Amino acid sequence: MAMKKSSIWNSIADNTKYSVSISSISGVSYICNNGKRSLIERIFWIGMVICMIILAAWQGLSVYTHYKERPVIVTVDNAYFEWKFEFPTATICSVDLKPDSQLRTIIEKLNLKLNISRQLLGSEYADFINYLQDLAFKNYMSYHEYKEYSARIKREFLHPDQYMEVLDEVTLNIAETTGKPAINFPMKQVRPVLRVFTEWGPCMVANPNVSIYFTPKYFNSSNLYADYQPIVFTVNDLTSFLFQKPNSTKGVSHIYFHAPNEVMEIMDRKDTLPHQRFLTSKYEADVVQTSQNVLPLTVEQKNCRLPLDYGEEPLLHSPVYSYNLCKFECRIKIALKYCNCTPYYYRRLAHEPICNLSGLYCLSKYKTQLIYARDSSIECPNCLQNCDVYVFRGYETALPYTFLQTTLDTGIIFPNIVYIRNLVYSKIDLTGDLIFYKL
Repeated sequence: MAMKKSSIWNSIADNTKYSVSISSISGVSYICNNGKRSLIERIFWIGMVICMIILAAWQGLSVYTHYKERPVIVTVDNAYFEWKFEFPTATICSVDLKPDSQLRTIIEKLNLKLNISRQLLGSEYADFINYLQDLAFKNYMSYHEYKEYSARIKREFLHPDQYMEVLDEVTLNIAETTGKPAINFPMKQVRPVLRVFTEWGPCMVANPNVSIYFTPKYFNSSNLYADYQPIVFTVNDLTSFLFQKPNSTKGVSHIYFHAPNEVMEIMDRKDTLPHQRFLTSKYEADVVQTSQNVLPLTVEQKNCRLPLDYGEEPLLHSPVYSYNLCKFECRIKIALKYCNCTPYYYRRLAHEPICNLSGLYCLSKYKTQLIYARDSSIECPNCLQNCDVYVFRGYETALPYTFLQTTLDTGIIFPNIVYIRNLVYSKIDLTGDLIFYKL
């Protein structure tokens, strides 16, 4: 048995020497060619071969590390006739309560349902209307005006748990207007126009997707929404957005255009539409799309996130991901740390209290940290960009002129170029490069 094992090892050694001696790799054949090379030469070539093996291994490891960490490159595509884009979502915030003729009936119903105060339709009516306006139409920029509520000079009529229900009832809802639709979508598409709660207060959202999770129906739900998909358009489609507001309301409206996979936040650009004015504007999209071969990669490899990245830790307060939703997470942490409450328009966990107006006044002291979602004493999440990015830039806005009905006519300009996230290294490329370096 011992002799058999010895003969096997001798055979392996002989075959190895023979293979090395006829190898075409420079230097390897010199090692085993006993008859023609001195011991010093053979030692030299052994050292050279070892050094080259180490160098090849280092280069191969560099290629593998590059594949693991940075396999994606952003390229430019100008074949516009092949593109398809998602039509923007419009978030419309009107600084309006419903007409007074409707408010009294609504407040009477709310009074019976919520048992707020028996005097709301009497001597306290005017104070209650002012309170509703303060509650609905202020934000981080103006929370300092709640000082009188914090000092008990003005009365707070509602409990924070009632804010959303009451504001949904008393603020303007363009979906309830009669006659022709308040919003005309392109290509004769039909999409819901829904109440949504934003950092600007109660608004309406048209062509929603991610924003749907801030509607009353989905606000406290983790169920995924799939009833409507965003409108898709091509270069051959006429794309304009027409919004008309009823004349019964006289406040200004702010319209925000953003990607369907994103929500509006307080720093976004807006069009401001005064009462009984006709405003025209044009928007052009800067687009970054992600190719299908990039989607299976990890978040670290893509350096971006999808609304649903299976296997990745979700946001604490949202069932889907977006860059602005991630910023909301940081703002919630800041609000909880300094004021022990969060504004009513943020999704919350069961143990997180809602700010009353005194609490919102507390937030005004930390306006800078909240707006920029940055605080050195708080560990905020690492907010990555969305993998598919649509940034709508307003580059032309005509001065509003007097018109019978408050109207906004917006044209969406098809982009000339698109940025594509592509794989610069696939597994096949990786194998080829490793073989190349070894050779």
